[in-house]
Formats: sequence, structure tokens, C-alpha cells
Amino acid sequence: MSELLLEAVNAAFLEDRAMLEAQHRNFRERPDGNLVDIKYAAGPNKLLWVLDKYIQEERRV
Repeated sequence: MSELLLEAVNAAFLEDRAMLEAQHRNFRERPDGNLVDIKYAAGPNKLLWVLDKYIQEERRV
């Protein structure tokens, strides 16, 4: 079951990967730019928030 779940999550992430990478590049290039909340981007936004949190925690160790 865990392998099936991993495959499903990985497939979903790979579908959104190009868009997430483009959003990340744009944000890094223009951190003060206008941000627009899109309800369909809530999942990817949460993912980025969680990843940033883990990266910060890892850097403190």
C-alpha cells in the first residue's frame, strides 16, 4: 500500500513539477512581486511551505 501511495504522490508531483519550478524561479527573481492566491495552488503552496520549513530546520542542525 505504501508503494502505491508513493507512486500516486510522485505522479501528481511530476505533473506539477514544471509549474512549481517556474513559480519558484519567478518568486526568487522578484520576491517583492505581486502574489495572487489561487485556490487550486493551495496544495503546491503548502508543499513549498513545508519544504522551506524542513530546509530551515536542517540548516540549524
